[in-house]
Amino acid sequence: MAIRRVFCRFQSLKIGVSATVAVYLVLTLVNFGFKRVVRSPRVVQNGESNLADYFEKFVAPHQQHLRKASGFPAKNESVFKELGDSKFSFSRTNNNRSNVLFGADVFADDSSIVNPPEMPPSLNLDEVPFMRDARFTRSKCPKTVSSLTKYSRWFRERFQPDIKIFLETSDVGVYSNYYKLLHFRQPFGFRMANKTKLTTIVNHPNFTDAPLNADGRPNRCLRCAVVGCGGILNGSGAGVEIDSHDYVFRLNRAISTGHYAEDVGNKTSFYTFFPESMHAQDVQDKNATFFYAMFKSYDLDYAINMLNDDTPPRYISRGKLFRLKKAKFDKRKLKIIHPDFFRYVFTRYLDTKANRPTTGAVVVFLALHLCDEVGIYGFGYDPRFTLHYYDKTFRSHTDKATALHDVDNERELWHKLHEEGVLRLFKRDL
Repeated sequence: MAIRRVFCRFQSLKIGVSATVAVYLVLTLVNFGFKRVVRSPRVVQNGESNLADYFEKFVAPHQQHLRKASGFPAKNESVFKELGDSKFSFSRTNNNRSNVLFGADVFADDSSIVNPPEMPPSLNLDEVPFMRDARFTRSKCPKTVSSLTKYSRWFRERFQPDIKIFLETSDVGVYSNYYKLLHFRQPFGFRMANKTKLTTIVNHPNFTDAPLNADGRPNRCLRCAVVGCGGILNGSGAGVEIDSHDYVFRLNRAISTGHYAEDVGNKTSFYTFFPESMHAQDVQDKNATFFYAMFKSYDLDYAINMLNDDTPPRYISRGKLFRLKKAKFDKRKLKIIHPDFFRYVFTRYLDTKANRPTTGAVVVFLALHLCDEVGIYGFGYDPRFTLHYYDKTFRSHTDKATALHDVDNERELWHKLHEEGVLRLFKRDL
C-alpha cells in the first residue's frame, strides 16, 4: 500500500509539471503571435527601447541591404571614407546595438531614434575628418590667410580652409550628413542631442543657411578686427584703429558706447554669443550678423525660443535657477556655428586641453576663415590688467573666472599665431 501511495503521488506531480510546461508554451506562443513594433522612445533600464529590441531581432539581418540601398557604407566600413581621406578608416566594435539607429531611421520617425551609433573605444576627437563646405570658394586676394601656409609649416599642418563653419539645413535633414555628427556630444557633435529640436531649428522660417558674402566685394582684400573683452583695452585708445577695419567681430559683453568707444570702437559687423553671454542690446549696428554657439543641450531650447521670438525658458544648473534675457534682433541675421568647427579649433590649435575652447578662440578662427587679414584686440589674459575692459574696479585673473578654459594655453597660441604671421596680436605696455 505504501508503495502504491508513493507511485500515485509521483504520477500527480508528473501531471502537474506537464500542465505547467504546457501553459507556459501556450502563453509564449500567444505573446509571440500578437507582438507588434512599439514605436515609443521609452527607454528601459539597459538603455534600449522596445523598437531597438525589434530591430535587433528582425531587421538586423537585412541591414547590409538597407545600408547599400540608402547609400551608406557597409557594416564594419568607415562612414567617413566618402570624405576623401583614404588614410582614415576604423572598424566598429562588435556589439548588439550597432544597427539600432539605422533600423529606427527606416520608418523616418525622429522620436524612435534612441541610441546613437557606437564609437570605437579608441576614437578621439581628432581622429574623425572634419566636414567640408561644398560652397567654399578661395579668396582672390593676393595675400590671404591661406597663402601663409606656404611659409609656415606649423600653420600648414593645422589649417583647413574649407572647414564647414556654419550649420546648414542639410546637416540635419540629410541623414548621411547627420550621421557624421553623431560621434561626439555638444559642442563637438550632436550625439545624444534631440533630433526633433534640431529639425525644428534648421527648418524654421527664420533660420538661414545662406553663405556670408562680403557686400558684393569678392575681389577685395578684407581686413578684420576681433575685439575681445580683455582689460588690456581699458585706456588703450585703440577705438579708431579697430573701426578702420572692413569688419569687426565682437563677443559676449561687447559694450561699445559712451567713453568705451575710445578704447574698443563702436563698429560691429559680427557678434558671437551663447545663452548666458548674450548681450545683443550692446550691439549698436543694425546690420550686424549674429553667430550663435551651442555648447550644451539647453542651447537647443534657447535657439528655438530665439527663432520664435519668445522669452527663453528658465533652467536650473547646480541648484541655481537661471532666467536669461530675450534676444532682441532680427533672427534672419542669425547663423549657428557648426559643431565640427568647434572640434577643429579645439583639436588643431588648442590640443584638446581644458573642457572646451573659449568663445574668443572660436571667434578668432572664424575671422581667420572669413577674412584675408586679421588683428585681435583684448586677448591674452595679461595679469597686469583687469580681467575685462569694462570692469569698474580691478578684477584679478582667478581660476574661478576661467575654470572651463586653459588660459595659459590660449595665451601661448595667440603669441604663436602672431610670430608665424597668421594674425596681428594687439600688445601694450603700461
